[in-house]
Amino acid sequence: MIYRSGLEMMESKLSQLQKFAAQLAGIYSVLEVMIASFTEAVSAHVNDLHQLIENTLKAKQHSEAMIWCIRHRFLQDIYSRYADYTSWSSDVIQRKASAEARKWPDIFDKGSGDSEANQGTLFIEQALQNLGIEQSYRSEEEEAAITRLQNEQSSSMFCSTITADHFSLNRYPFKNLREAVDVLFLHGASDMVIAKQAILLYYLFDRHWTRPDSEWRYLVDDFAATFGITNRTLLECLVFCLLDDYSSEALEEACSLLPKISSKEAHPKIAQVLLERQRPDMALVVLKCTGRDSFSVTESIEKDGISSLSEAVTAVRVRIEHGHLTEAFVYHRSYCSRVKEQRAADMTHAGDALRSSWIYHVEGMMTEFCNICIERNLVDKMIDLPWDSEEEKHLHKSLFDYAHEMPTEPCGSLLVVYYLRRYRYLEAYEVDRSLQRFEQKKLESTTEEIASKIRKIAQWRENLVMTLDHSISIFFAFPHSPSFILPTNCDQ
Repeated sequence: MIYRSGLEMMESKLSQLQKFAAQLAGIYSVLEVMIASFTEAVSAHVNDLHQLIENTLKAKQHSEAMIWCIRHRFLQDIYSRYADYTSWSSDVIQRKASAEARKWPDIFDKGSGDSEANQGTLFIEQALQNLGIEQSYRSEEEEAAITRLQNEQSSSMFCSTITADHFSLNRYPFKNLREAVDVLFLHGASDMVIAKQAILLYYLFDRHWTRPDSEWRYLVDDFAATFGITNRTLLECLVFCLLDDYSSEALEEACSLLPKISSKEAHPKIAQVLLERQRPDMALVVLKCTGRDSFSVTESIEKDGISSLSEAVTAVRVRIEHGHLTEAFVYHRSYCSRVKEQRAADMTHAGDALRSSWIYHVEGMMTEFCNICIERNLVDKMIDLPWDSEEEKHLHKSLFDYAHEMPTEPCGSLLVVYYLRRYRYLEAYEVDRSLQRFEQKKLESTTEEIASKIRKIAQWRENLVMTLDHSISIFFAFPHSPSFILPTNCDQ
């Protein structure tokens, strides 16, 4: 068989392969007409024809990819930027490790199915997972149908998830271009051909991008011309490859290309990765270009709501990291208001609420808003924002819980300030008393250094409460006296 011959034999049979590809295209057209002529009464025959069409189309797509590879001699004459497969594999593993290390905490529970579905840390991982290649390998019927087309040296199994196992060869990066073509075009659904071509482009960029352009750029240009791929898609694949790379040089080049590809169709993960890599400025630019910098009152929340919530959280994170706290609040409020309008709250507790309910969305947004403000020491500014009663419950919980986790930080005291500024003295008093009891227990079993910090926080809050008592006394004695101003700086 031609596919199992050497390169020289395949080159000599190139015209024959092109003829086969044209014949497969003709067979596919005939099968489509046949299916259209059947009625529902013979659905079993239709199912068989659908499977035949699927296999025919995959064989055609595979042959077209093989023809392109043969014309370029499977890249044998083009140097890779890696010394060998092992060094390439090690670099990919390092990319995965770097991405996981800088990844922001997931807003979903670790034990939920959502975190499992979102295991693709790198762009290439997500792309491969979306193809469903692993399921294709497990299908004995499909495996038997494609065995004759696959190279004998290609892996019999493939894993979409990148692992740290250096001895596992059946994952990205592909061992060579032939394996890449076999894995991508003989497995997974045929209607994913555009995604498969994009992954192959990613592979080409990954193999060459640090080499001089004169050595390899014509390859991707020819690939794009052969398969009708737009320049924007070319740049997008390159950007995905660069953002997966952990080097600062790759990040800078990706940032220089982003304005050329940013549109409403841009991948939502781009802004997330830029934020994780300490480029909130570029993340905000991408959000503005994609139209995700604001939430329209007419915009519809996705059916499951999970993707919408994830993107909304990223938008809030970007604004807070960029120092735009008020803008983050406005976006948060717009999103939550829209969710409330579209989804009825049929349960009273967020823990029992369905993922699609507005309660779950508000909790996720508020928890993330509070967490990032705590991390960035913006709690004193956050408590000035006009939170509603539902949001306030989550704000209270976040600050109060953090005060117990880190009693040396002023979050608990700032929660007291939050209530005082709203003239809710009883609630402020209750929080203060609760913090006092906890701090007293903590002082009994901690080091002197930590105890000193706790006493300083407690003393500041005590002075604040004493000021409050004095001011209230003045207020009742002289109702028309000016109101006092509460300090928020713990050093005062």
